[in-house]
Amino acid sequence: LTSLSQNTKHLILIGDHKQLRPKVESYHLQVQSGRGYNLNVSLFERLVLSGTPHSTLAVQHRMHPDISSLIKHTYPNLEDHPSVSSRPAVKGVQSRVVFVDHNQPELQESKSS
Repeated sequence: LTSLSQNTKHLILIGDHKQLRPKVESYHLQVQSGRGYNLNVSLFERLVLSGTPHSTLAVQHRMHPDISSLIKHTYPNLEDHPSVSSRPAVKGVQSRVVFVDHNQPELQESKSS
């Protein structure tokens, strides 16, 4: 935001202040350290916490309620649009939400030189 000119009259940003924070390897640069660097706080979280006016999505149109129920603790006021309840199930899949547990390590991509 510091690169915006003084002539900027209106700015619209689209994002989510409740999604995953940026990953910062150094603990002393994280908000948890209490040192004030807070580099693992996203731009949107900073803006919302500082009192910048914002709007939050009230009705979602993408996820079936079986899936959106997984995020209700993060977005307690988010409602499902009636259209999402009538979406057909994925053929060949027993449930709309499937968790797969495995004990095989993921393959590392080889670095090209």
